[in-house]
Formats: sequence, C-alpha cells, structure tokens
Amino acid sequence: MTARALVVGAGPAGLSAALQLKTWVDDVQVAEASSREGFRSVGEHLPPAALKLLCALGLGRLLENPAHMRSSGVSSAWGSDSWAERDYFFSASGTGVNLRRPIFDAALMRHAEDHGIALLHDTRLVDLSQSTGGFSANLRGARTKTTERYDVVVDATGRQARAARMLGASVKRFDRLIGVVGRITGAPLQSDAGRLFIEAVEQGWWYAVQFENGDIVTVLMTDADLLPEGAGGARDAWHQGLRQSRRLAALLGSGKLPKRVEVFTAMTQQTFAPNLEGFVAVGDAAFAFDPLSSWGIAKGLSDGHAGAAALKAHALGDESALNAYCDERQVSFSNYLTQYSDFYRSEMRWPDAPFWRRRHMELT
Repeated sequence: MTARALVVGAGPAGLSAALQLKTWVDDVQVAEASSREGFRSVGEHLPPAALKLLCALGLGRLLENPAHMRSSGVSSAWGSDSWAERDYFFSASGTGVNLRRPIFDAALMRHAEDHGIALLHDTRLVDLSQSTGGFSANLRGARTKTTERYDVVVDATGRQARAARMLGASVKRFDRLIGVVGRITGAPLQSDAGRLFIEAVEQGWWYAVQFENGDIVTVLMTDADLLPEGAGGARDAWHQGLRQSRRLAALLGSGKLPKRVEVFTAMTQQTFAPNLEGFVAVGDAAFAFDPLSSWGIAKGLSDGHAGAAALKAHALGDESALNAYCDERQVSFSNYLTQYSDFYRSEMRWPDAPFWRRRHMELT
C-alpha cells in the first residue's frame, strides 16, 4: 500500500508494530528520542509462556545470544516467611530466560532494519495533530527539525503516552510504583544462578537475579512518595529495604554494594486515547502492568503486533477491527486488575504499612 507510517518509540512494542506495518505499508519510520539505555541494563525475566510468544512472532532467534541466561524458575517469599519454589522444568520449554536488555534491544533494532524499517535515532516527536486524511508530525533530531505527513501513527512511547496525549488522550494511574535498581558485584556464584528471587518486605518487594559473572541485579519496588527525602532518598530506601530482606542478604555474601542506584517508573496505568482513524496506542502507552506480571517485553511485542494488524484490517475495509482490538485490550486489562488486586491482598504481614495498606484497598 502506498502510505507512510510513523511509530513513536523503538522499544519492543514499537518495533513489533513496525514489523507488522511493513507487511502492508511502503514507508515505515520509527522515531526514538532516547539512547535506549539506562535501567534497561537491568535485564528482564521471561517465563516459559513469554518465550513461546516470542517464537510465535518469529523472534525466537533473537534469544540465541549466550549472554541471555537461562533460568530454572522462581523462588518467592510472599504472604509467608517460608519460600515457595516454582520450577520451569515441568513447563513446555523447561526454562525461562533472563534477558540482557541492551543486547536484545540492539538485536531487535537490527532485525527491524533488515526488514526495511527506517529507524530515526535521537529523534523526538515535538507535536502531533490530525490533518486531512492523516496526521501532521513535527520531528526534532539532533540537528534537524521537520514537519512530516503520515497516514498511520502508532504510539509506543511507554507510560509517557506522548503521541496519544498530543492527540487529546488522558491517563489514569492506579498506583505510584517505582523500581530502585542496585547492582551488587563480586558475590559468590550460587549453584542455581539465573533463578529469579521475589521477596515481600514492609516497604514493598524485591526481585533479584544473579548472572554468570556473580553480579546480582536487585530491584526494590516501592511507592515514589515513600522514598526518604533528600538527594540520596532512593539509595537510602534501597539499603533500608535490603536490611529488611532475608533471602537477598543470604545471597550477597561478600558482594560489594553499589554506590549509586537508578530509579524507573512502574505504575499501573490506562490511557484513554481518542478514537481516530489511522491511530493506535500499543504496549505501555495503552495499558501498563505491574512488573509482577512478568509480561513486560512479551506484552509489548504482542500488543504492538496486534495493534498494527488491527490498523491493517481497518485499512482493508474491516471497520470493526480497531474497536475489536481496543475491546480485547480492555478485557485483558480488567482481568489483570483482578489478578493484581488478589495477589497483593495475599500479602497480609504488614497491614498498617502504607505500601501494603494502599494495595489492600479497592482499585478505583
């Protein structure tokens, strides 16, 4: 089809959408404002079901790099002081994977470029408006600023929902969750390195994984307003939470604690985007899940593919395709909210702690 498509955001959702758009749109451009680094160096845990989805989307070979570490399962202390073990041995694939995000992201970008998709690096969407038969987008690069016309626009900017907001969308946030990341170096290598650890503590919960070099990536999930005041508030919260933990402290051994930490947003949210022909928001730009779901990348890839497929069906004459896609995403999000609520309410050891008290209340 002789058309132009703009995808805003080069994460998994955006590139998955771009790959699907390229099956029917001649010119597909992906604008990415950031360097795609920062907290993505933390990695991401993929359970077996997520691996199956990546293979179904034709992206399984992107996991072949040996830097992506296999995981035998999850150990968790949630709702009890005892540890529960969930082994992947009995699943269809028999394993999970701990991604090295910079490596995966780079491989996905190369895959997209190999399929004829134009990646506009260091390019920010400055303004977006609906115009006759399409959209007008102001794009600013490192040295240039242009105004371009597109027939199709996909918002894959994550929780910012940047493009959708420019078109009049509103965002509803359900919590104030953030992640505080610290990398511990020089820890003794565990016999089951690669296993994911999840542990609830009074101020939130931890997840941690050890890589083959002994480094342990640890993330404290808590609410932004619960951080101590001051420039070092995030670091202080991380250290305080570490003292509260039991399993993580045992993992550390003689490991060296970090001098600095990083913070990323992780709140559950929903974007109410306008119903405009040729536009769709995908991934976290539409619905953002709690990291407990372990469906970050997999959800983004799936949403991006499905959203672009709905745009294709609509362009070919199926006027119900976009509404059906949005309805399906809404049902999925509603089911997620129920699971989110049930899971948090299963932890009752600190009912008066602000983090847990909030999650024991009805979601509204």
